[in-house]
Amino acid sequence: MKFADVTNDTAFHKVFCMAKHTMALMSLLNAVLYPDASNRVERVTIESPHLFPPVPAGKTSIFCANVTDAFGRKFIVEVQFADKAGFHKRIQFYTLRDHSADSERIHNYRMFRPTHFISFLNFDFAQNPSYFTTHQTMDTETGENLLKDVKYFFIELTKFHKQEHELVTMVDKWTYFIKNAHNLHVIPSNVDDEGLKTAYLEADQQTWTKAERDAYVEFGIYLTDIAQEKLFEHKKGKQEGAAEKEIELILEMEREGFSIAQIARVTKKSEAYVSEIIAKQKP
Repeated sequence: MKFADVTNDTAFHKVFCMAKHTMALMSLLNAVLYPDASNRVERVTIESPHLFPPVPAGKTSIFCANVTDAFGRKFIVEVQFADKAGFHKRIQFYTLRDHSADSERIHNYRMFRPTHFISFLNFDFAQNPSYFTTHQTMDTETGENLLKDVKYFFIELTKFHKQEHELVTMVDKWTYFIKNAHNLHVIPSNVDDEGLKTAYLEADQQTWTKAERDAYVEFGIYLTDIAQEKLFEHKKGKQEGAAEKEIELILEMEREGFSIAQIARVTKKSEAYVSEIIAKQKP
């Protein structure tokens, strides 16, 4: 077996966003939303899965699902892999967007569906050292939770370090799959959940079509290009910052009465360069 990296947009949609894969998706949702098995997700309808999309600038994996639990309660769940840039504001924007869409569809506030967000993060987000945290609106003094319709579930992959023999909960097992599947060649022996087993089987690239494998590789190249571009911008910013500090040092020494030769010796620059910097700053 050759499992794909599920954080790749193509693999993510292959595993979770096809109608026949609701077993895997329901298993993931139950692991996150009801880890104590107090309730169960029983029906899921995926909205606009966009299977194998073309590579769009700035896109991160995300899909929306209409969910019904065992008590007949209906709500919206969005699952995404998120990058760090603007994440705090973006996740709150999604909340407003979903409730706005609901308000256009219905005309009675009592029919508003709760919204839950499940975000897999490749960066540290919360101060809590736990890799799995839940956030919702509470009274800052008493901790009372009156506004229950919006919840955020964050799974920080950077904080997950459990090995196969340490996996206990279904959240553990799903997070292990998402973070480590691409480094595995067999399904772990402790996988006894049919939904999770289905996810491993669907992530096996050896069962994919050529078009699916090509789309997976294409998106991987895109992610690599984006990472290199960000690294270049970071290095460029550091270099520009260092140059600005160097210029400020030269000008400060000149204001303090140091000679061109002394400034050149301290800054390890040529006297011609120091003279040029000083001349540019003079009216």
